[in-house]
Amino acid sequence: MLLNYEQSWKMLLQMSQICLPRSATEELRGRLGKLKDTYVLGIIALDILALKLDVNSKSTFGDLNSEVSKHSHDLEDLFKGIASEADARLNDLQSSLYKQEEKLTAFALQARDMHTSKLTKIVEEAQTLNDNKLSEFEKKFEECAINEEKQLLQKVAELLADSSARKKKLVQMAVHDLKENITSKTSELMSIMQESTFVVKTEWKTHMGSTESHYVEDVSAVECGKKDMEDVLQNCLKQTKMSAQQWRNALESLLSLEKRNVDSVDSIVSGGMEANRIFCDQFSSAVSAALEDVNTENNSCLTSIDHSIQLDRDACGNMNAVIFPSCDDLRNLKGGHYHKIVEITENAAKCLDDEYMVDKPSCSTPRKRSFNLPSVSSIDELKTPFEELLKFSWEAKSAKLANGDVKAAYEALKDSRLPLTTINKTHFEKNK
Repeated sequence: MLLNYEQSWKMLLQMSQICLPRSATEELRGRLGKLKDTYVLGIIALDILALKLDVNSKSTFGDLNSEVSKHSHDLEDLFKGIASEADARLNDLQSSLYKQEEKLTAFALQARDMHTSKLTKIVEEAQTLNDNKLSEFEKKFEECAINEEKQLLQKVAELLADSSARKKKLVQMAVHDLKENITSKTSELMSIMQESTFVVKTEWKTHMGSTESHYVEDVSAVECGKKDMEDVLQNCLKQTKMSAQQWRNALESLLSLEKRNVDSVDSIVSGGMEANRIFCDQFSSAVSAALEDVNTENNSCLTSIDHSIQLDRDACGNMNAVIFPSCDDLRNLKGGHYHKIVEITENAAKCLDDEYMVDKPSCSTPRKRSFNLPSVSSIDELKTPFEELLKFSWEAKSAKLANGDVKAAYEALKDSRLPLTTINKTHFEKNK
C-alpha cells in the first residue's frame, strides 16, 4: 500500500510538472513574436517588391513607348526618304523621257532634212548629168556638122577644080544632096535628140515619181514612227504619273497605318500601366489588410496563450493544494506504518519466544497448521485503483475546485483508504 502511495505521489508530481509548462509557454510566445516579425518583414518585403514591380513596369512601359515612337519616327523618315528618292527617280525618268522626246523630234527633223537634202542633191546631180550629156551631145553634133561642112567644102573645091559648070551643077546637086543629107541627118539627130530627151524626161519623171513616192513613204513612215513614239512617250509619262500618284497614296496609307499603330500601342501601354497601377493598389491594400489580420491573429493568439497560462496557474494552485496535504498525510502515514511494523516485529518476536512452544522432535509426520489468512484477491478488492485517483484528480482540475473543495476531496480520498488500514489492523489483531 505504501508503494502504491509512493507511485501515486510520483504520478501527481509528474502531472503537476505537465500542468506548469511556463517555460514552454514563454518559448512559444517568443516564437510567435518571431513569427510575427517574420510575417511583417515578409509582407513589407512584398510591399517593397510590389513598389519595385510598379517602378519597373512603368520604366519598361515607358521605354517600350519611347522605343515604339522612335521606331515609328525612324520608319516614317525611312519611308519619306524612300518616297522622296523614288519621286526624284521618277522625276529624273520623266525629264529623261522629255529629253528623249526632244531628241526624237530633233532626230525626225534631222532625218527629214537629210532626206530633203539628199533628194535635192540627187535631183541636182541628175540635172547636172543631163545637162552635161546634152552639152556633150551638142558639142558632138557641132563637131559632126563642122566635119561634114569641111568635107563638103573640100568636095566642092575639088568639083570646082574639075569643072565649073558641071561642077556647079554637081556642086548644086551635091550641095542639095548635102543639104538634104545634112537636113536628114539634122532631123535624124533632132529626132534622136528628141527621143533621148523624151527618154530622159520619161526616165526623169519615173525617177522623180519613184523618188517622190519613196520620199512620201519615208515621210509617212517617219510620221507613223513619230506618232507611235509620241504615243509611247505619252503612255510612259502617264504611267510614270500614275506610279508617282501610287507612291504618294502608298506613303499616305503607310503613314496613316503607322499613326494608327502608334495610337493603338499608346492605348495598350496606357491601359497596361493603368491596370498595373490598379494591381499595385490592390496589392498594397491586400498587404495592409494582411498585416492587420496578422496583428489581430497574433494578439488573439497571445491572449489565448495568456489565458491558457492563467488556467495552468490556477490548475497548478489547485493541484498543489491537493498534493501538499497529501504529502504531509503520506509522511505521517509512512511514520505510523514504520512504527506499526516495529511494534508488530517486537510483538511477533515476543509471541514466538514466549507464547508458542518449540516443537519437540518426534518420529511422527508433522501436520500442517491451518491459518485463517485473507486471500490476495480479497486484499486487492480492498484497494482503491490508481485510475480512479487519477480520474478524480483530472475532474478536480477541470471543475476548478476551490481550496476548501480540494481539501474535502482530499479528506474523501484519505477516508477511502481507511478500510484497508482497519482491515490490516483487524487481521493483525486476529493473528496476534
